[in-house]
Amino acid sequence: MLTYGIKNEADVRVLELLMLTEGGTYVRLRHPGGEISFTVRLHGLYNVYNSLAAAAWAEGIDADKIAAGIESLNNVPGRQELLPSPLGIENRHFFIRDRLQAIHYAINCAQAGDIVLITGKGRENYQLVGNRVIQYSDPQAVETFLN
Repeated sequence: MLTYGIKNEADVRVLELLMLTEGGTYVRLRHPGGEISFTVRLHGLYNVYNSLAAAAWAEGIDADKIAAGIESLNNVPGRQELLPSPLGIENRHFFIRDRLQAIHYAINCAQAGDIVLITGKGRENYQLVGNRVIQYSDPQAVETFLN
């Protein structure tokens, strides 16, 4: 069994970690099979940890194959998906309970350089409210507001 980590000493340990402006994270790590470099295209530090766990589990597999496997992973549509913005929106956060109002408010308030982050529902096309199923889609709400 191998240990893995970012800050602490471990069998599989990060030597270099760079958050990329276009999304994802560049990782260079020490592995029993040698040094490995790859880009984790999945967003979030926890996905870097997941890639370290995968690299540790893959002990004995060629380092290039480990890197290629990790780099081949893509986000599930609607889960931490970065969507292009026709408004040049990036970099603020805000909280409102009603999803549709929150999305419209965030987009309306966004300025050039802001990011509007919509989390929670992904590409599911419904909401559960009590015992009711209500048809609803975050991407459709965004499209409706922008059009």
